[in-house]
Amino acid sequence: MKQVLYFGAEWCAPCKAIKPQIQQLQSQMSITFIDADASPDTCKTWNVRNIPTVLVVQNGIERGRLVGDSITKDSVINLYNK
Repeated sequence: MKQVLYFGAEWCAPCKAIKPQIQQLQSQMSITFIDADASPDTCKTWNVRNIPTVLVVQNGIERGRLVGDSITKDSVINLYNK
C-alpha cells in the first residue's frame, strides 16, 4: 500500500502554506504528517534535509519525492499515481 509522508515544521512558512492542500488529500490517500523538529531520527532515516518534503512510500521503499515550496496538491497526486 502506498503512503505519503509529509515532513514540515511549525516555524516553516512554506510548510504552513502547503499543509492545508495536503490535508485535503487525506480522503484519497494515506498521509502521515511528521514534524521535522520533533522527529529528527525519522528525517535521518528518510534522508530528509530540507522542508517541506513529501515522500511517496510503498512497502517501506521510497517511490518518489517532492521538496520545497513548489509542492502542490496536484504534484502530490501526480507523484502518488506514478
